[in-house]
Amino acid sequence: MLNKLLIPPIFLIFFRLLKRKRFKNISLYNLYDPIFSPWKFTKSKHDLQNISEYEKLDLLKFEELRNNVLGITLVSNDRLWLLYKLSQNALLLDGDFVECGIYKGGTALLLSEILKSSKKSQKKLYLFDTFKGMPKTNKKVDNHQIGDFADTSVGSVLKKIHNPKSIIIIDGKLPNSIKKTNINKISFLHIDLDIYSSILETLKILYKKVIPGGIILFDDCGFISCYGARVAVNEFFSKKKEKPIYLQTGQAFIIKR
Repeated sequence: MLNKLLIPPIFLIFFRLLKRKRFKNISLYNLYDPIFSPWKFTKSKHDLQNISEYEKLDLLKFEELRNNVLGITLVSNDRLWLLYKLSQNALLLDGDFVECGIYKGGTALLLSEILKSSKKSQKKLYLFDTFKGMPKTNKKVDNHQIGDFADTSVGSVLKKIHNPKSIIIIDGKLPNSIKKTNINKISFLHIDLDIYSSILETLKILYKKVIPGGIILFDDCGFISCYGARVAVNEFFSKKKEKPIYLQTGQAFIIKR
């Protein structure tokens, strides 16, 4: 038992020593811990050496966005990075951005800043939340309770977002609140709803609005606390061409065909 507990720390110590000795001339070697971790970028002299201008600007932009949202999101660094990169890939596609389940607005802020950075983009960012916490849950598959995550409001979210002209916040229970909008095309859909019924019913309406090549990212399919999310995603896509790609971050995504 003791050996099993010691192996991971010993491996990391060995890897860091090896990295310092063998790979110190590789650009951004500090970010391999042991796999590439962009959120550990430090703007140190070494980190800024031997990297392309594109990569430097990209890492600096992510660091800026990450620092802005860390205090107002439950989403971890690795999941923020994936959200950042996938939404970037959707910028040139036709259609708007949509986020379902915004809580205190951390990832909404990140997405709004990505839209703001694309000066030519006319995309809107639709944000859906009850602002009253979780609705009724399914006790067979959901671990959350009614009212979880209720400590938020429309006003508090709007105060955090610096690009209000492109933002449309819809207050109400999903999926009925979707009917209040005139969304036609979606290029990027971020679903962070945690529970079975909300995710399944939302997909039934919004999936058909996602354009071919568009991306749907699920924040919490891989967490046991959100088991109902995985049940809903698997159930919905069992009859679709796309098959969810599950990641070690706890997220899953599909690219619309």
